[in-house]
This record gives sequence, structure tokens and C-alpha cells, in this order.
Amino acid sequence: MLRRGIALSVGALLCLSVSVPPAASAASADTIYVDNTSGANCSDSGTGTPTVPFCTIQAAADVVEPGQTVQLAGAFVESVTISRSGTASAPITFTGGTGQASIGAPDSATLPAFAVTGATDVAIRNVAIFGGATSKAVVISDSSRITVDGTNQDANPGSAGYLEISGSSSHVTVSRNHFSGADATGVQVDAGSHDDTITTNDMFRTEGVVVTSASHVAVTSNTISAACDHGVAITGSTGISVQNNVIQNVLDSTSVPGICNPTTSPIGGLVVDGASASEVTADYNIVYPYHSTDAVYQWAGTAYPTSSAFTSATGQGVHDSNADPQHSDASIDSANSNAPGELTADLYGDSRVDDPLVANTGTGVRPHDDRGAIETVDSVTSNSLAINATQAPVGGTVHTTGTITDTWSEPFTCAADFGDGTTVTDVDCAKVSHIYTKTGTYTVTLTPTNAGAAQVYPQTTQLTVVSQNGPLTPRLSVTQNGALGLNLTVTGGKDGWNLSGETVDFGDGNPPVTLTGNAPGFYYGYSKPGTYTIKATMTDANGATATGTTKFTPVGADYTPYGPVRLADTAHGISTPSGVPAKLGAGGTLRVWVGGHEGVPAGITSAALNLTVNAPQVAGQLTAFADGVRRPATSNLSFGAGQTISGLAIVPVSGAGWVDIHNGSSAGINLTADLDGYFQPKVANGFTTLIPDRLLDTTKGTGPVAAGGIEVVGIAGADNGQLPSTGITAALLNVTAIAPRANGSLTAYPDGTTAPTEASLTYAKGQTISTTMIVPVGADGKIAIASSQQTDLAVDVSGYFSATGRQTYVAVPPVRAVDTKNGVGQPLGPGATIGYDLTGKIVNQSEWTSTIVTTTTVVAATGAGSVSIYPQGTGEAVPPATVNWAAGQTVSNAAMPSILNGLNGVASESFYNSGSTPVNLTVDVSGYFAFTYRYQ
Repeated sequence: MLRRGIALSVGALLCLSVSVPPAASAASADTIYVDNTSGANCSDSGTGTPTVPFCTIQAAADVVEPGQTVQLAGAFVESVTISRSGTASAPITFTGGTGQASIGAPDSATLPAFAVTGATDVAIRNVAIFGGATSKAVVISDSSRITVDGTNQDANPGSAGYLEISGSSSHVTVSRNHFSGADATGVQVDAGSHDDTITTNDMFRTEGVVVTSASHVAVTSNTISAACDHGVAITGSTGISVQNNVIQNVLDSTSVPGICNPTTSPIGGLVVDGASASEVTADYNIVYPYHSTDAVYQWAGTAYPTSSAFTSATGQGVHDSNADPQHSDASIDSANSNAPGELTADLYGDSRVDDPLVANTGTGVRPHDDRGAIETVDSVTSNSLAINATQAPVGGTVHTTGTITDTWSEPFTCAADFGDGTTVTDVDCAKVSHIYTKTGTYTVTLTPTNAGAAQVYPQTTQLTVVSQNGPLTPRLSVTQNGALGLNLTVTGGKDGWNLSGETVDFGDGNPPVTLTGNAPGFYYGYSKPGTYTIKATMTDANGATATGTTKFTPVGADYTPYGPVRLADTAHGISTPSGVPAKLGAGGTLRVWVGGHEGVPAGITSAALNLTVNAPQVAGQLTAFADGVRRPATSNLSFGAGQTISGLAIVPVSGAGWVDIHNGSSAGINLTADLDGYFQPKVANGFTTLIPDRLLDTTKGTGPVAAGGIEVVGIAGADNGQLPSTGITAALLNVTAIAPRANGSLTAYPDGTTAPTEASLTYAKGQTISTTMIVPVGADGKIAIASSQQTDLAVDVSGYFSATGRQTYVAVPPVRAVDTKNGVGQPLGPGATIGYDLTGKIVNQSEWTSTIVTTTTVVAATGAGSVSIYPQGTGEAVPPATVNWAAGQTVSNAAMPSILNGLNGVASESFYNSGSTPVNLTVDVSGYFAFTYRYQ
């Protein structure tokens, strides 16, 4: 059941003014308009028309005629005197309608906001009224048949009160008003007034109703809360009825300091003096004290603490109660509906209804009336009422769905307006149906009602009716989002109905996902690469179900170690035209078959190649790229004249399985290309990036590798446990030959296997040179490095591949991110660290990027040195060098620096120059590793 709370503030009371049902308005010809809002174009010299309304209420009050309504809009500060009269059949009405019109007496005024003087048949309705600093809100003097209904009245502290009825006034009705704000009399009925009715008002923190030397006054069904000193006080009066009132928590200045003014008057809920006691009928009231020891009644000078004591002594209050009305059913279905002034509707306009959960203990024509100003009405506990469709075809039947439940289990009926001229009333809310015959957009409104006056606001929805079409046909649209993610949009069509439900099975073994509201661009991320069948099952608003499928292959690819296998060797005719040994000419391009060749599966997307240039005549560079696309303006390996040099390149592979290697020098060269592994969009080995760390440095005590010797390096469990003890299939290493004693080469391979003939790194005597390698790890968790000549070695790890690795590779069109000689980034000074943006130019980069695949080239260095690359902002010590060079050299090396925070896609990497001279750099980006941060 619903018990509305009592208003506690002036602001809240003002808001309530719109909830009171307005009086029936007169015809427009009988309406005078008063509007002082901005832009109203008001004038007190006009006639009060809608286009030129009066600016003040007084201007209207001076000319109003019987039967006319004065319609108020705005906030007025004035004291209005109403002295013109209506008739019983044609009263004069002042109303704020359903708006927020208000009037306040000036603080300096001694007159009230409204003074009704010597008038008859006048009504003041639905307006907020404020008294001045020392004046009342409303004073009715020497007037009859006056009604003040549905107003909100407020008084200032220290004011003279709210509403006063004085002089020879009679038949004044004060009903359904809110009084709140100060310790002042709520409604005061003075000597000489008679036959007045004070009914169904809400009074908070006032001095309630005071009747002095008046006659035949009904004080009925008011709710008086937190009143100061008394709820109802009757002095020297005759023929008084006090019935059906709720008087709760009467306060005084002693028990609640600072709220009420000190008084010498008797304090109690109902106070009646000896002169009035025999003339007062008091019954069916609830009087609930603030303190259990407070006097509930003061009757003829005697205080009574309980209704039973009061009844025993006086015979009054036989049906009174002292129960807390907020925590009991005492007020429900217990009033005397025959009490003078009892209304058929409560403070809010709700009808007096029977609560089936409470026994009727009242009396009269309606023994179910509640005591006080507020009727307990039915309350809705669940409301899922809706129309089944937002779009339907012509000829399709739309219908309501869901239910409405309430506390009293009362049935609901609906009035349905389908927006096309069809309306039905008193139908089952869950069984309303309609067939549209024309296309268009319609507003459907369902207005539920029930006998218990449960409040359910009208349910309104837009419905689009379209032409009939074919069957439901799901359509799936998928776009790539990052390495392993997608955006999915499912649309259904042709049958004309909107979709009511969709589930999608993304084909990876996870439970199907329910899409809400056919959300466009729904994101889903896979944990591994592969080709997945996506199945969408949709249901339309008419109950038809259909499925649709599509296949999706994320661009992310896993790694498979392979070889090394030599795919090209121009000096021996491997991959040269007709298999004849021949140098790759100046500016020439060599096509190399990779996918679907030498045991490599077709459909690979990238290849890990070790490229070597053997003793070129002039300086230049190699650029490797997918066959059939435009050659990028980047490089994978730079070389100097006479310099034999190797380097790792992760190269995109064409759909047919080919890569191109371009000679960017002015003379022919001999080159080799060895395949170390490949990437394909299938589950294999994912990558895990690490901050670079040194695993081996023979200059720190172990001594150089002998000519023809082998150095074994532990990978599993190394790097202080950063590398797992099992499961590593390959390691990303930067291997450095330090001051070799003669020209030679290194070969890295899984420990426990036979060393391949293909070199991983070639070096010159005295040259310190590095290269990045992806080296398969032996069954014992180690790698072996064989050297043809004596040399010191350094081995740094920056990542590894394993079946559990979450990062997957995405090749991108290669782009030059840094070129300091041409103004793209500043030259790197000696001992300096600069952050360069490596990802800003990448097309379609995933926001979950973890590692960037780069080739870093030091261009024509003037002195020896090295460059270390590491994530900007890590706070780590500078890691081992990635590129080493001697004076005059142009040297390049692949690098895969990690990004500090893949979730935010941090773009910059720190480059540190250990040398004593500045260097120019180019940094080319050819791909990245990324991971799925989340999936639905």
C-alpha cells in the first residue's frame, strides 16, 4: 500500500502544486489573463487577453465579473484585495492552473497576499501564496461562500500566520491546501464567523487550526504534523466538529528548542477550553504525541494522556487512536465519511478507496475513507507493460506484452490509443492488439487504471509501420578492430518486424553472447588467432527466428619456428632467374618464394628472414616487402662498401607466398635469405615481451668463444625467472660479436641439435656488431651459438614465443617513423636520451599494442658508439645496446622494443646514445605485437 509522505519544505511544497487537480476552467471568452513572465507583453491598461495580459493580479481583481476565471502565470509580489463578487451559479475564480504561479506579499506590507473583503462566491485555487514578514498569506473578512483550494501557503518566521477567516464571514471552505514554514497559526477562524469548513489540508510545523468564538465550524480530515503547541485549538465556540484528523508529533519550545516560540497556552494535540467543551464533537481522530509523556488532549482545563482516558472522562473520542500513523494501519479505512466537510477525494485528488488488506472500521456512506488528508491508495509493485514491436509490417498484429502487479492484487484495465485513429477502452492491458493498414510512424499510448487508484503513468512508444516484405534474413557485418578483435553489427530484414533478441556464437568455444538492442559495432576479442565461424540467431518482434553466419579471420598471427632454410643465395643461383648464379643488380628486385615452398604451409602472412649482404662494392640497403605491392620507402638492412652484414627482417608475404628483396645500391650485390620461421593466422606460438636483459657477456669473466667453439646459453628460467622454465619454443635475442679476432660468423640454433650451415651473424675482425635473432630453444631449454672465429659474445633477451603467449603479430605497411637527417626527429646527441614517436604513423594500430617491430639504422656515424632502445617512462636502467657501430659506419639492426602500457598505446620509445659524438638515425616500423585485453 502507498502512504504518501508529508511535505517537509517550502521548496517541496511548491513542487507539489502541479499535482493538485485543477478546477474546471471557464471558456476562453470568460477568462482574464495575468502574466508577468518574460516576453508576455503584459499591460495593466489592457483587457487581460492572452496576447496582452494584465501585469498584476490586482488589475484583474478590479474588473473581474461573475463567472470569469482569472488565469495567473508568473511570480507576483503584491497585496491583492478581492472585493468583487460572483454568484452561486457563476463564481469568480483566481487560479494558477497547472502551472507554478505564485504571489507573495511585500515584506513591508501589513496587508496579506490575498485579502478577500466583503465578497461572495470567490474561489482561489492552485497557486503558491506567501505572507510577508508580518502579514498573513490570505485573510477573508466579511465574505461568504469563499473557497481556498489546492494552494501552497508559506509564512515567514514571526509572521501573523497563514490564513485567517474574520468578521462576519461564513461558508468559507479551506480545502486541500499545504501550509508550511513557520510557528504561526495555519488556519485561524475568528469571532463572528460561522459555517466554515477546514478540510483535507496538510499542515507542517504550524500552530494548526485555531477557532475562536466562532460557530458551526467543521475541522475534518486534516493532517497536522510537527505542529507547535497544538494541532487543533477551540476556544469560546459553538457547534464545532473535529473529526477524521491526523494530529502527530505536537512540539513545544521546551521539548524542541529553536523550533517553536515559547508559549503559556496549554499544549496538546486537541485543545478545547471549558466554554467550548459541550459544543465540540471530537471523534475518529488520530492524536499521536511527540513524547510518550505529552498531553494528548487538553479538554476543559484537564490534560488526558490517552484517548481511552479522554473517552472515559468526557465521552468524546470513542473512535480516536493514539497509534503512530506512519507505522500502523490506524488511519486506513477508519474514518467517518458522514463527518461534515468530508471530501470524496484526498489532498492529491485521489478518490477515497477501500484498502482490501485492512478491515473497514469507519462508518457512514463510505466506511473505507482514511483519516487525514491523504488517502492510502494501491501501489504498483511491477510494471513491464509494453508494445511488442517498434517496427511492424502492414497487416502484422501488434500487441501488448508484460504485466502490471500491485499491492492489492487489483486488476488493471487499459485505454489504448494506437495513433491511427483507433482507440479502445477498458481492455485487458496485456491483451490489447491491433493491425495497421497503412505505413507510417505512429505514437501508441496505453493508459492503465485500476479500482485501487494505483498510479501508473501512460506507457508511450513510437511504432513504425512498413510495407510487407520477405522472410527474416540476418545479415552480419564484421570489421577488424585491432589484432584479434572485431566490431560486429547484425541487422535483420525483409520481414518488416524489428528484432526483439539476438545471440551470437563467436565460434571460439565461449558461451554465446546476447546483444542488447541490436547494438551496432559490438566489440568482441579473441584470445588466439584463427578462422572463426560466427553464428547470429535473431528473433523478431513477431516471434520468428532465423540464423546467419559469416567467417572471420583476425589479422593477428602466431609464430612457428622453422629451419633455418636458405631460400635465396645469388652466389649459388638459389632463387635467381633460371637458377644461374648472378648478382642482384643495382636497383634490382629479387622474388623469393616462401609460403607453400620448402615445406612451409601456404597462407602464411609474414616470414622471419635472416638477410645477409656479402662484401658489396658500394654502400646501400635492402628493402624486403610483400610481392605485388608498391615498394615502401624503408629499409631492412643497411651496408657499407666491402661490409658483409646480416640482419633480421620480419617481412609480409603475398597471398601467393612470395616476398621481394630490393637492392637499394648503385652496384650489383650478392645476398642470402634464410627462413627462421613464419607467422600465420592460426594457433601456434604467441609472443611475450620483456624489458631487455643480458643473459651472457663473455667479457665479464667467462672468456671468448674459441674459433670453431660453441657457447651454450640457458633460456628457460633465466632473466631472474622472467623466462618460464618450460614451454618456450623460441627466444627473441640480440646477439653481439665483440671485437672478433678474425673475419667470421656466428650461427645460433637449438641446443642438442646439429648446427645449420646458414650463418646468423657475419662479422669482421675487430668489429663489434649486433643482430636481432629469433632462435628456437632446444628441448633442454637452451640455445647454442657456434663461432667460426674467436670472439667475445653478448646475448640479450627481450621476449619469447610459447603456446601460452598472448601477444600476436600484425604486419603493417612499413613506414619511416624517424629520420633525423630529414627533420623527422632530432639527432641523438652524445650521452643523450630522446623519446621518438614510433606508432603515430602506423595505419590501423591496435590500442592494445605491446611491442613494435622496427629496423633502426645509424647513418654515417662520426665516432664509435651504441644505441639502446627501451620503453619511455619505465624507470628502468638503460638496457644493453641494440645497435653498435664504429666511426664512419652505417649500421642497422632489427629491434622489437616493448611499449610500457599497451592499454593506452603509449607511442614513444627512449633511444640512448652511449657514444661521444651525435648520430643520425632512421627508424622504420613494419609491424607490431598486440594482445586482446578483454573479450565479452
